[in-house]
Amino acid sequence: MYVMDLPIQFFMVRFEKKDEYLAALTGGPWRAFGSYLMVRAWSPEFDPLRDDIVTTPVWIRLTNIPMNFYHRSILMGIAKGLGKPVRVDLTTLKFERARFARVCVEVNLAKPLKGTVLINGERYFVAYEGLAEICSKCEIYGHLVHGCPRTIVERLAEVAIQTEAQSATRSPTRQEPIVQENGFTPVRSSRRGTQILPRLVNGRTAEAGGETDRNVQEIPRTGGIANIAISNKFGSLELDTDRS
Repeated sequence: MYVMDLPIQFFMVRFEKKDEYLAALTGGPWRAFGSYLMVRAWSPEFDPLRDDIVTTPVWIRLTNIPMNFYHRSILMGIAKGLGKPVRVDLTTLKFERARFARVCVEVNLAKPLKGTVLINGERYFVAYEGLAEICSKCEIYGHLVHGCPRTIVERLAEVAIQTEAQSATRSPTRQEPIVQENGFTPVRSSRRGTQILPRLVNGRTAEAGGETDRNVQEIPRTGGIANIAISNKFGSLELDTDRS
């Protein structure tokens, strides 16, 4: 085995035996210093300065599928719905385990990972070995549901809506005064309750009951100032005083 370093922290590993190559390719996922190692088969088109490894072989478990599906061709066909199938577990092919079928599939970790697979109209659960941080909301590997970007965006949107609703309820709305048929306008006071104030109707004060002309007289307008005679019942006393 030979290891050659490439730019941007890529490494190329050469194997002399095919069994070792398959074990390194499909035996993962591998971890080093707490981080996953992304592994893919080498191709001449790969450029470490331009390309990125987003696919990696992962062992998947097809839970509780019927025993008549435990054949290499059938399992590889089912695995195509999850990614690029690599190989089937030898224990599965020997019918030594019936709780789940184990298949190695090259999956794209930048895309949602399917949690179920549909077989003949029935859905069966899919488990990914070694991949613990799969979000149950967006089905993307690398974070859990509480740290999902979609969840964070939805929470921020809810907070913004609640803030707008609270500000709308706090700001008072101005209402136009309601004028009753009898000419009175009700005015609300925070201390004394509701008060009734009269309004002017054609220059006159409107009163209850619709009697707008009762006890109300107009003052005639004249061109000059009129003399007003003033008298009282004590005027005769002033005359007697002068005579005496």
